[in-house]
Amino acid sequence: AGGGRSSRRSGIASPPEIRARLQALCRRLLRDPEHSSDLFFSEHNQDWFLFVNRFRDHPPPGGGFYVDVGSSYPLTKSNTAFFDLCLGWKGLCVEPNPVYYSGYAELRSCKVVPHCVLGNHSVVRMAVGFTPFQGLAGHVLGHGYNRNSAVQLSRGFRSVLREREVTVECLTLAEVLQLPEVAGRHVD
Repeated sequence: AGGGRSSRRSGIASPPEIRARLQALCRRLLRDPEHSSDLFFSEHNQDWFLFVNRFRDHPPPGGGFYVDVGSSYPLTKSNTAFFDLCLGWKGLCVEPNPVYYSGYAELRSCKVVPHCVLGNHSVVRMAVGFTPFQGLAGHVLGHGYNRNSAVQLSRGFRSVLREREVTVECLTLAEVLQLPEVAGRHVD
């Protein structure tokens, strides 16, 4: 498929097609949020709740700004995709796992901050990649993640973990909030 069109053979939509579908979805969500809560982006309707109960009638002056820590998927289960795509908010998507970055570049406007957030500034090892039971995944090694348990669980799916280790710098939340993109903004 060339020229930004989807391939009928593959059934995979191109980024322009995805953006057009997202714009149509945003129009629907903004027109009737009370009857569209199941269509919002977040896993447990956090975005819907905040929009309906706080921001629909009281939008932030000059537009909103968010800091999404542990952003993960750019759209699925995202607490900030609605605010970004439908309301035009700006923000930071703090995500240490590089497997998610291409989706942010194609579909979101947030600035990706390629770090994790911990209570102290440190460098950690992460396993990133694909697991058959979670899809794209990343785990900080040595912080409660038991890789052997994950390998045993994945064997039940007759598959193996396809992952690699990366070293990631973790910032504190205070350091994230001091980044130039946040300067001068009100953050609750």
